[in-house]
Amino acid sequence: METEGSKSDACKDRDWQKVNEIDAKMAPFFELRRKLSTKHQGTISITLTKEACRMLGLPGFPPRKPMLPLEEDERQELRIVLAKMGILR
Repeated sequence: METEGSKSDACKDRDWQKVNEIDAKMAPFFELRRKLSTKHQGTISITLTKEACRMLGLPGFPPRKPMLPLEEDERQELRIVLAKMGILR
């Protein structure tokens, strides 16, 4: 899985094909964020990112109040998205 750093490098190198490939890999996550942001009135981005980090074994969970953790069905949907992106098995 590409990182944002490599997207930045691709932009600096004007490698637009690489930028588009990275954006395409990230699209499922952004689509889920958009969907959940609508449901939670725009307050879900940090919680979603923290939950993704937790699933990947990275620090930063749980979100601080007043933010709430994801609901179980939302966590399952995130697991599916991360697997689709190839970063969670």
